[in-house]
Amino acid sequence: MPAEKRMTHQERSDLSDKLMLAAAVELILEKGTEKTTLKDVGEKAGYSRGLAGYRFGSKAGLFTFVLHALSEYWLRDLQEATRGKTGFDAISAATLKYAEMFERNSDNIKAFYILWFDAISVHDEVKQVIVNIHQRRQKDLTQWILDDASLSHCHDNASKFSAQYNASLNGIAYQALLMPEDVSGLRTLHEDLIQSMKVTLQLTA
Repeated sequence: MPAEKRMTHQERSDLSDKLMLAAAVELILEKGTEKTTLKDVGEKAGYSRGLAGYRFGSKAGLFTFVLHALSEYWLRDLQEATRGKTGFDAISAATLKYAEMFERNSDNIKAFYILWFDAISVHDEVKQVIVNIHQRRQKDLTQWILDDASLSHCHDNASKFSAQYNASLNGIAYQALLMPEDVSGLRTLHEDLIQSMKVTLQLTA
C-alpha cells in the first residue's frame, strides 16, 4: 500500500485557517461576540484549547482574521461580477452580487455583520479593519462613477454618492440581522437600492 502523502506546512496552515474560520462563524452566530472564546474556537475546530490563542493572540485578533477572510472571499466574487463594467452597470452588478451573498452564504454574512455592528464598539483593532473595508468599498464605487464618461455630471459628487450607497447597504445588512427569515424582502431592498442609485445618478431606464 502506498504511503499516505503528508501535507505541507502551507497545506496544514490553510486547513487550520479554514476550520478555525468555520468554527468562529458558528460560535459567533450561536453565542455572539462577547461569549465567543478562543478556547471554544480551537476545540470546535478540532484542535487543542490553546491553539487558537497561539494563532490569534486575542479575541480582537480572531475577529480581525474572520473579517479579513470573509471580506477577501466576497471581494473576489465582486471583482468577477464587475469585471469590465463601470458606472451604473458596475453598481448594479455589485448590488445584485451582495443580494446573492445573503442568499447563498447567509451564515458567513450574518457573522460578518454581527462583528461589523457589535465588535466595532469594543475592539479598536477590529474597528480599524472595519473602517478599512468600508473605505475600500466606497473607493471602488467612487472609481466606477469616475470611470464612466456618461456620468461626468456626477464626477464632482462621486464620493458623496458612494457614501450614500454605503450607508444604504449597511442599513440593508442591519435589516438582515433583524429579520433573517425575510430573504425575498432582502432581495427587494437590494433591487430598490439599484433603482435609487439610478435616480441619484440621473439615469433613465
